[in-house]
Amino acid sequence: MEKDKKNKNTKIVKRSYLARDFNSFKLNLINHAKTFFPDNIDDFSEAGLGGMFVDMISYIGDSMSFYLDHQFNELKWSEAIEIDNIKKHIELAGVDIYGASPSTVYVNCYIRLPWTMTNGTKNYKVTAMPTIKKGTRFQANNGTTFNLMEDLNFSTRTRDGKKYLFENNTIVPSRDDTKTDIVFLPGMCVSGEIKEDTYSIGDDFTPFREIVLTDENISLIESVKDSDGNIYYEVDNLSQDNVFTIFDNKDLSNNSIEKVISLVPAPYRYTRSMDPQSFNTTLTFGGGDAQSNDDDLLPDPADLSLPLYGKTTFSRFSLDPNSLLRTQTLGVAPRNTTITVKYRHGGGFSHNVAEKTIREIIFLDMTFPSNVEHNDAITVRTSLDIMNLKKASGGSAPPTITELRDQIPVARNSQNRVVTKEDLLARIYSLPAPLGRVFRAAMAETPNSNGQIEIALISRNFDGTLINYGSMQTTSNELQVVEDNLKINLKNYLEQFRMINDSYIIMDAAIHNFG
Repeated sequence: MEKDKKNKNTKIVKRSYLARDFNSFKLNLINHAKTFFPDNIDDFSEAGLGGMFVDMISYIGDSMSFYLDHQFNELKWSEAIEIDNIKKHIELAGVDIYGASPSTVYVNCYIRLPWTMTNGTKNYKVTAMPTIKKGTRFQANNGTTFNLMEDLNFSTRTRDGKKYLFENNTIVPSRDDTKTDIVFLPGMCVSGEIKEDTYSIGDDFTPFREIVLTDENISLIESVKDSDGNIYYEVDNLSQDNVFTIFDNKDLSNNSIEKVISLVPAPYRYTRSMDPQSFNTTLTFGGGDAQSNDDDLLPDPADLSLPLYGKTTFSRFSLDPNSLLRTQTLGVAPRNTTITVKYRHGGGFSHNVAEKTIREIIFLDMTFPSNVEHNDAITVRTSLDIMNLKKASGGSAPPTITELRDQIPVARNSQNRVVTKEDLLARIYSLPAPLGRVFRAAMAETPNSNGQIEIALISRNFDGTLINYGSMQTTSNELQVVEDNLKINLKNYLEQFRMINDSYIIMDAAIHNFG
């Protein structure tokens, strides 16, 4: 009762919280002071002491209101203006940050093959047909370096099913006087300089160690190795413990798949990030200690418990919480070793060189069969000439902060898993081309409705045909079904994106020839 009487006698002050700027704060403060403190001070002019206090408090309120609105706007990616906050929005949305883009172009490699005459017939020496290895470097007239991205095997003389044989009417480099006995193969080349950096790592355990590479606009990291022979794999996040690896198909033929995909464990791994302003690349390694015995996926907290040895009492003790974090679940941190990083950097509009301007060979890696004659190898090697018949394309300047911010809605709508039918179709059609090309795909639930999904595939041959039928009056030839290598590659590729309760059956589509 006494408390209620006290509350009734207390003067209730009605305060307004609608003030947002200097003038509204000042007006509310003056009205409040005149209403509740009329006998203390009545001079609130700009020259008076009361006016000074009111102005100072209004200034503080106006500043706090401004920064409150500012920080609220910084929470929205479309309204943020501070560079650090925009970077954080871009990072959280998963936008792929990249620097200046390199250009790509096909460069023709021409060689002159030796031959012998037998009974009036010219026979070319197969043993002298070389292989120009990946990593060979060419240079354009403006100094731009182009790197060969694939092996060119002249013994097969094929690409995408088309044969590049001895051409008498083809365009050859102008400094070659004759067109006879010339064979060529086009190779995909990408611009940029190849460089290696080495970093000495001490014996101290540093989880999630970061390394900043020296050059800007790095477009590709070819390899990361340490002096102990361990290979570090690039992953999207450190919780990803396996990666896709692609290697050559040993049973390659005109109708088979060039590459084979498989999953390999990646205990040594790193993530790559690029600053959208400086375009410097940072590598972040794992947080596990390689020298510790980590048999479990997660460390056992019981290992940190203190033995009492028969005691029934114990005093306070100190404990390092980081001891629980030395798990190799997020990868292994490099320690007491030397890291070697090989990467390609550079790009821009200047890399879009004109046609017939890539003419110089600055590094050549050419191999021959073991039974080649020495003179034939010298003849072929010295006859090598190169030229690009088309303009290089793809080189562009690095994106601006505004351009990267505009990609945030698209990045947020994308997902790294297969949920809907459209997601599954998009993943099938996005299979890398060397692993096989799916021409058409369709899917439906199995007839017994047990939750399995049937994926029917149609694939083209190297000549563009789907099937090989005879005439309607004769028995049709055997249907050319999708190769097993393509199905295996697609299975391994989809395995990392499917939901845990999804099951796929990859099969050949039934083709009906209405002709």
